[in-house]
Amino acid sequence: MPDRKCVADRTPVPRTTLTEIFLGAVDRFPGVVAFQHFESEQVLRDTTYAEALEVVRVVAGALDALGLERGDRAAILSDNRPEWPFADYGCLCSGVIDVPIYATLPANQVAYMLRDSGARLLFVSTAELMAKALEARAECGREVTVVVFDAPESLPEGVISWDAFLKAGEPHAEALGLAGFRRRALQVGPDDVATILYTSGTTGD
Repeated sequence: MPDRKCVADRTPVPRTTLTEIFLGAVDRFPGVVAFQHFESEQVLRDTTYAEALEVVRVVAGALDALGLERGDRAAILSDNRPEWPFADYGCLCSGVIDVPIYATLPANQVAYMLRDSGARLLFVSTAELMAKALEARAECGREVTVVVFDAPESLPEGVISWDAFLKAGEPHAEALGLAGFRRRALQVGPDDVATILYTSGTTGD
C-alpha cells in the first residue's frame, strides 16, 4: 500500500459566536428562505432570514418585558417548529441561556431540569405539553412562566400565549431599535454559555 501521511490543517479556527453567525446570514441572505413549515396539510409557509430577524427581535423584547436578564435561563419543551429557533435565537441575542428539553420526557424529569438549571421561563408548543409543564412546575417548586405556541382558549395563571408574549415584546423591540438589538446581540463572546443541554444519563437526581 502507498505510504499515506496525514497532514494537519493549520488554518486557525475562527473565534465566532452563534449570534454573529445568525446576523451574518441575515446580512448576506435577507430574502432567502430560512425556514419552511406547513400551516396546513396543503399550505407550505416560507420565512426569510429578514422575516426571522424581526420575530427574533420581538422575542428578545418580550424577554425584556418579562424581566429576564443576561445569564438567566429559559427552557424550551417543544416539537420541531419555527417558534423553536425563534425562541432560541431570541434568547441567544439577549444573553439568556436556553435549556432545550426533549418533548417526550416525563414531567418529573422536566421538573428536575427546570429546578437544576434555574429556568425562569418555559416555552411549550401545545396544550398537551402545557399540561406537562404545569405538572413539572408544581413539582419543581419554582416560579416559571410558561409560554404556549398553540395556546388553548383558557389559560391557567402563569401561562401566556405566544401571541400575547410577542405583543408584549413589540414596544421593547421598537424602543431598543435594530441598531441597539444588534449591539446587544454582538456583546456575546465565544466563551459565554449559550445552552445547557441535558444529555441521556444526566437527568437523575
